Amino acid sequence: GIDPGATNLAAFFEWIGVNRWPRTVSLEVPEDLRPAILRALPDQVNVQDDGSVKTFAKGEISWGYNLKCDTPMIAGLDSILAVAQSDAIVAWLALDPRFDPLNPHPFEPRLLGRKDGKENFRHYAGPLPDLVRERIATTAWLACRDGGHHWPRDAMVQPGRLAELFSVPRPAAVGSEEAFGLTQALWRRGLENAQVPQGLAELPEARIFSLLTELPGRDPGEETVRRLYQQILELERFEAGSAPSQRADFLVKGRIQVHRGHVRDWVRPSEALYADQAGFPLAAREFLSLVDLPPRRNTGNVMERFGVTALSHQKYRLEVTTLKKDVGPAAALLRTDLAAARPYIRALR
Repeated sequence: GIDPGATNLAAFFEWIGVNRWPRTVSLEVPEDLRPAILRALPDQVNVQDDGSVKTFAKGEISWGYNLKCDTPMIAGLDSILAVAQSDAIVAWLALDPRFDPLNPHPFEPRLLGRKDGKENFRHYAGPLPDLVRERIATTAWLACRDGGHHWPRDAMVQPGRLAELFSVPRPAAVGSEEAFGLTQALWRRGLENAQVPQGLAELPEARIFSLLTELPGRDPGEETVRRLYQQILELERFEAGSAPSQRADFLVKGRIQVHRGHVRDWVRPSEALYADQAGFPLAAREFLSLVDLPPRRNTGNVMERFGVTALSHQKYRLEVTTLKKDVGPAAALLRTDLAAARPYIRALR
């Protein structure tokens, strides 16, 4: 006999204990999310308790033996992302106050470590990733314009000329505003809380280095890669120091697109060069692995963002080793004209 139109059922359900939003539970970090924790740790890990500080190397970590970590997690999150409608998830992320960017660390993990098995576990006080947001950003639930569902982290609202590299979220479906309260403004906020950037400038440095590392395996078009490199180089704000592990991973495992003569290739960043000056002899340039970037740019930015050394910073000695004389009437005519012009060239100089 309850009239939904005349009764606030939501308030009644909350009064009897039903959660307004999917509830938070605490659990041990799942095995597939442990790499995200390890990437956030420095090379030397400091743990402390009651003024006592212990240090051990990141390479010495054995999960469960000298490191353990609990994290707040959304109950049933995997099921929600697997079966709920994309627009319903976007609306949830837009409206749930725990995902407000100004909300300080609602899902902060708690990490404990020790140097060896004889010691007590101590607290780690450094920054750690939000694993709830990590799971949401790396699960294929977001409906996109190509008809598929993709990771929010692999999508972009306005990729422009980089559309080959990023999926574009489809607009909210007809009826989603009535069903979920998903207005245009909330749709944009939900995508932002799901870590879908508006454009390349909103990507964090860690994601940019990861994208550079992934490029060869994704096999994008030559022109798309060139545009990506130029846009990364043109970013006004870029702090490579905020993503040391991702940058180091790119420098060791990554490849960068270069041209050697007229041949496209992928080489390690340390094997590539940046032609920052246009005057280097063309005949010599054809033997070098040159990254696809325009000349006369900040060589420090090129090194910071791509790990590529500028050509002007290298020392070369050029010498002619062979001379192939042209034959034929055209070559003979050119030599005659040059001989005739030489006195005038000398006088002009």
